[in-house]
Amino acid sequence: MDENCKSKSATDQFIESEKQKSSEKRSSSTGVTEKLTTNSEQIKDYSCPTCLSYVSEGIECSSCLHWFHQKCASIPDDVFEYLSKSDDSWNCRQCNSPMPDLLFGRLNGHQQISDCLNTAYMEIVSWQKNLFMLPRGKAARDFLSELSRLITLFTCDTKWKPFALKLVHIFIPIMLQKPSPRSKAAINARYLKDRLELWGKGDIDKLMSQCREIQRNIKKSKIQNADQR
Repeated sequence: MDENCKSKSATDQFIESEKQKSSEKRSSSTGVTEKLTTNSEQIKDYSCPTCLSYVSEGIECSSCLHWFHQKCASIPDDVFEYLSKSDDSWNCRQCNSPMPDLLFGRLNGHQQISDCLNTAYMEIVSWQKNLFMLPRGKAARDFLSELSRLITLFTCDTKWKPFALKLVHIFIPIMLQKPSPRSKAAINARYLKDRLELWGKGDIDKLMSQCREIQRNIKKSKIQNADQR
């Protein structure tokens, strides 16, 4: 049998040696534990839920197991340094927030929220297609920020997880419902801003009422056009 088959070649041994040196160098230079790391091999599949960008150095939440940048998690330098040297667990803001009851506007508790979202969803899926293109400006950025937050509620395994995707499904058509057939971008942006304020207050009833009226006008317009033919 060839000698190379019996044992590792000198080249293989050299590569393994260099890998070991590199690993030791990273460990000594970062001074971190398994909870805090800059080892890209360990966190290559993780992105910060706050900014959605790659985490090259950060901290892992002990509850949801997501990685956060120090800045995104609002951790002071002295606390971050302490956590890097201790075995203490750390929980992100979402997991650390006490939420005995879920609140969304006037809706209180799982059952009320579930009933409201399911009712809204079943109505929305029957709507005529009537969405405007996302306009430029602050309203659009706020829309994308809220959409990202809703998705994070699902991916971070929070208490909102059972409702997060349903919230996404109703959020988009409610926010982007075209107020009139020929509404311009500036008008759409104003409506989007107002709707985001109502959404922030959890006023699903008022939002649905507005969109319901828009859908009724669409049906009326189609009937009138058909009669004119």
